[in-house]
This record gives sequence, structure tokens and C-alpha cells, in this order.
Amino acid sequence: KMMKKTTSSQFGARWHVENSDNKGRCKANSSGFVIERPRGKFFAVVAGTPAVQNRTDLLPLPPKMDTFPFVETTTMEKAKNATMVMVGCALPDSAENPDIQIDRDHDIWLITVKKEGKRLSLRVFDRGVLPEFSVIENTFIE
Repeated sequence: KMMKKTTSSQFGARWHVENSDNKGRCKANSSGFVIERPRGKFFAVVAGTPAVQNRTDLLPLPPKMDTFPFVETTTMEKAKNATMVMVGCALPDSAENPDIQIDRDHDIWLITVKKEGKRLSLRVFDRGVLPEFSVIENTFIE
């Protein structure tokens, strides 16, 4: 959650790829992103209000330095208040991505993660300065 007192701004967040060995990659689409490493990946879905967009880029470093890619999520319009919700999962590189859904009904976000017959459901209440959450179901933990 990001808030400003007077002036509207475009808000954003970045996720940087560990790339000291030059083997890190990232991909973004309209619903989220994937950060890839040789034996693992981080799969994420992102949503926000105002609506958000995802893109990839490289840190602007001198050519003699290594390249450091990142994913950037930004609000599509300026606002005084913005909420971004990112739900992600670290996985082996060959694993199937989980099914992640993020839905919003006014000031309540419903998040559902499904993978291999297990399920996590929670609500995020965006009603104050600091959002609160409540776990509805978690069959990942037995």
C-alpha cells in the first residue's frame, strides 16, 4: 500500500534478478512475471488498484559491468493511494506453475493459490493505512 498526502504519482515496485553468473532471466506479461535461474524460478501474479502493468528491463549500468535484469510493476495511472498485491511461489525450474487468482471486491482482495491438489485462500482487507489479512483455508500445511 502506498499513500501520498497531496500530489498524485505513478507508483511502482521492482523485483531484481540475481545475475552475478549471467544466467538469470525474467519475463513479464499483463498478469505477472517469472524470474528464472538455472535450477529454479519464481512465478508471480500481480494486481493493483489503480490497475497495474508489468515490464522487464536492465539496470542502466556501464557496458563493462554485468547485466542485471529486473521486473517492474507500475500503476497505469497516477493516484494518491495505490495498493499492489503480489502473490508468488519459488519453484524448481521444471515444475508446473501454480494456479494463482487475485480478485477484488471494493476494499477486499480474495487470493487463491492451487497446486497439486492443495489450496490456499485468504482475504486482504484494504481499509486503512496498513492492510490486514485473514486466512480462509490452507491445505499446504498439514
